[in-house]
Amino acid sequence: MRPRKIFAFAFWEFRRILAAIAGDTLLDFRAMSLLVFTQACLLLSAFEFGSVMLGYRLIPVGQPGVTAFVLFWTVTITAVNLYAVSYKNHWKQYEREFNAYSAFIKNIGCFVIVLLLGLAGTTAIWLTAAVKALPL
Repeated sequence: MRPRKIFAFAFWEFRRILAAIAGDTLLDFRAMSLLVFTQACLLLSAFEFGSVMLGYRLIPVGQPGVTAFVLFWTVTITAVNLYAVSYKNHWKQYEREFNAYSAFIKNIGCFVIVLLLGLAGTTAIWLTAAVKALPL
């Protein structure tokens, strides 16, 4: 499976969930925001896990360093997602395939995406607390 297709499926699934919950208002923006948030939490968790395993902080300490670090990764993740998914509506080339999936597969995809979103956020918060205990 290609990474672009995985991003497109996650984006499509977020769009489907958000459309069912709150309608079509700013649907693409909201779905992209959730996708970026999930990926940013996963990346932050990876850095924090590495920090805990190595015993020192991989994320810079101090306000300017943290701000630059978070801003850099957020802009990078957003740019990659916008190119992979939204640029020229790349996700739409898979839409017919995604819509053809059985109801069971769609429900499993929805469950996995929502679970991934929740776990990514929870893991990032939990590991942040663990990293704060590390020496500077």
